Amino acid sequence: MKIRFFGLLMAMSVPMTVGAQAKNVILFIGDGMGQDIIDIATMNREKNHPGAKPLALETLFDDGQYALTHVNGLHAVADSASSATAMACGAQTLPEAIGYDRKGKICKTILELARDHGRWTGLVTDTRLSHATPAAFASHVPHRSYENEIVPQLIDSQVNVLLGGGARHFLPAKAKFPEAMAEYGCQASDYGAAGESKRKDTHNYVSEAAANGYTVVCTRGQLHGIGKTVAGDAAPKVLGLFSNSGHPYINDLGISGKRRSVPTVAEMTKAALDVLGKSETGFFLMVEGGQIDWALHDNDAGTALQELLEFDEAVRLGLDFAKKTDTLILVTADHSTGGVGLSYQSTSDEASARGFVPKWVSDREYKTLASFPDLKGDKRYSANEDFLPYTRLKLLGEQRKSFDYLAEPWGKKLSKKEITLKQAVAGVRQDLLQYTPYELTDRQITRALHLEADGESHVYGEECPEYQETADRFYVYRENGRRNILGKLVSPQNGVVFSTGTHVHVPVLTFAAGSAEDAARVRGQMTNADIYGIVKSALGL
Repeated sequence: MKIRFFGLLMAMSVPMTVGAQAKNVILFIGDGMGQDIIDIATMNREKNHPGAKPLALETLFDDGQYALTHVNGLHAVADSASSATAMACGAQTLPEAIGYDRKGKICKTILELARDHGRWTGLVTDTRLSHATPAAFASHVPHRSYENEIVPQLIDSQVNVLLGGGARHFLPAKAKFPEAMAEYGCQASDYGAAGESKRKDTHNYVSEAAANGYTVVCTRGQLHGIGKTVAGDAAPKVLGLFSNSGHPYINDLGISGKRRSVPTVAEMTKAALDVLGKSETGFFLMVEGGQIDWALHDNDAGTALQELLEFDEAVRLGLDFAKKTDTLILVTADHSTGGVGLSYQSTSDEASARGFVPKWVSDREYKTLASFPDLKGDKRYSANEDFLPYTRLKLLGEQRKSFDYLAEPWGKKLSKKEITLKQAVAGVRQDLLQYTPYELTDRQITRALHLEADGESHVYGEECPEYQETADRFYVYRENGRRNILGKLVSPQNGVVFSTGTHVHVPVLTFAAGSAEDAARVRGQMTNADIYGIVKSALGL
């Protein structure tokens, strides 16, 4: 296994083809993708699937440049808005600000600079296009929550390719997705993709985008061949909206099978490259794997791992594209989410009796005396605690539905009193057995489902002190509560622990590969704001 030293990464010097400038730059941002979840992914691949193709991130460890990147700017902990603005503008800013510097002045982004110099541009995300990370590259608002104000700025910015979710901020008040976009061929959505507009006015920015020359698409099928569809355009423009809010988790998209209408990050990346790759002047493309962050906010390690693997496929497409073109690839994260790690735990009978430690943990690894020739007496080796056999990580890959899918539909029906608590518990138990390798007791499932009458905060008293003590402070998204509790309840089975439902301060990794000599600047230690200068220099702006 290749050793990854989280806190002590040094520069990795490898041969690279250098040149004065790059024609294209692709910036991949794995939202919330800390060193921790990357290492879990690589460890699982190496130990449990040694015959599988190495991850694209593994090849970047071995063949590219990488750096330890500090993301804490004006405050110790970053959010996506401030960190993405630092990358887009080269300047640290206040938390949750979009496209403004620390003095409250609009900062010109690298995407806007590239556009003004004749480069084509693109933004791809599996969250909302108006969400913090993509918004920071093509809009300017004092707070990330102004998503209704961000949308018209995205269109006015004339970004050539806009692919992602967030129809609710494009469509007029009370309009529903996908019905309101039927004229563009929208179909029945995948799990969690439908919904109602969040606008309070009658503006229809989908229609406005179409009137301004955008080809509008809203299904995975329409993306195939999009490069040929707009091939005759001197400067093609594509707007793809595939969900009302963020895209469903990759695990949950499997429900639809071949009928799936929502594309993956990799599929959107391919479509974007099919369009932008036709530019004679070059392009700048930002691709966000945003659902890594959302799953980690849920404390859903299995889904976060699957989201990272899907993002990794998008990175692989970028690396393949770069082999044939003069393209600089940068892969980074805006921050780390969840404070996730693997930990050893107690195997005491007392803990097992309380129902918190299932049989997975109590299985110990025994060795006979023959394994210890110098050991005297009638003894055998056995560790006192569970130090997590690598095979336990297989559980993460065997989870085929997200905690959102497992808990929220039943929880919402329970909150509306459409079903009884007993029925809700039975439903969750059945879904756990069908879609995951985990087993929970009825008491545990009840703890995850139980909400106060206000539908926001959990009530456990002394039954769940590990959540109760920190919920008000570090689990700020109360709608995630059921999912966070599930994450804690299955921890004894998969060995994954979370310290928070929000972000942590630890540095992230930035990788570089490609033909531009600027890639050599990704080494040692750097900050997220340095990415702006690297992209600017590579494109000769």
